[in-house]
Amino acid sequence: MKFLPLILFYFSFLVTISQTNCDCYQRLEYLAELKSFEGKNPIALELYKKALTFLPNSAKYYIHDFNLSLFYLKNGNIDSSAIYLTKAIKGGYPKTYLEFDIRIDSLQKTHFWNDISKSYRTINENFNWVLYEKINGLKAIDQSLRTSNGIGSIAIDSLSQINLYFKIDSIVFNQVIELINQYGYPNQFTHGFSENYLLYFLHSSMYSEEKFQLILKHMRKQYNLCQCHKGDIAMINDRRLDWYYKKKQIAGTWNFPEKFNPISDLTKVDSIRFEYNLLNLYDWGRLSGRPTPEGYFKKEYPNNYFCEKTLPNTI
Repeated sequence: MKFLPLILFYFSFLVTISQTNCDCYQRLEYLAELKSFEGKNPIALELYKKALTFLPNSAKYYIHDFNLSLFYLKNGNIDSSAIYLTKAIKGGYPKTYLEFDIRIDSLQKTHFWNDISKSYRTINENFNWVLYEKINGLKAIDQSLRTSNGIGSIAIDSLSQINLYFKIDSIVFNQVIELINQYGYPNQFTHGFSENYLLYFLHSSMYSEEKFQLILKHMRKQYNLCQCHKGDIAMINDRRLDWYYKKKQIAGTWNFPEKFNPISDLTKVDSIRFEYNLLNLYDWGRLSGRPTPEGYFKKEYPNNYFCEKTLPNTI
């Protein structure tokens, strides 16, 4: 028994250092979003900038520049916000999104906006047009098959609809796997653009166990490259439990917009969420506008969960 304190100390040490760079990036990104929600904008900006230091260049793309633009804008730093929004557009952020995004209204009223609106995507020499066109073709096939059969937004409520979805998802999924085997996972560094296959994986996760395990295998590979959020793996698993097995979810990631879907064990949900780099259910409820379920007791974040040892003393 005299060795127990030493063993516990060693175990605690392992837990503390077991985070990967991808873990730190994803957790700090969520924390930055939470602090921004709380109105602590200077802290939120510093947290997001720190999060990006954990992200490899191969995983960075226009969304990170766009987010930086928003964080700077909330801090009243118009110059930096304009710089990063321009950089995001040149990196591939769709300009058509800007006219609908009320978050940048104040930036649209500045003298910077004329130059921003004239910015266009910069195509680098490493841009893989072949893969880019294949992915766009895949999206077109997926949408045309769904809309041509009148099932774009209709709930699955008949055997014929289920079979139709299965055929469509199988066609698209098989082509996605072929693209992955041939090109790997699209990223800005290697291919000149980034693409996440989450939507296709989500659609296809409802079928055989073999296909589901293949999806998890690829998502874990993407996560190890910081190109997939670990929380997306939790979401696909929760969705499968809900739709396929007709069971309650375990991580609280598959929900209605206004409330959490039933969770199997409210005493363990936060511990499971921490395994996937997520905020606890209480903080996520505040961010997403969902009240926490009756019977839930908030669990505090583990030691160094947000990589605190790497943060400036001012945070």
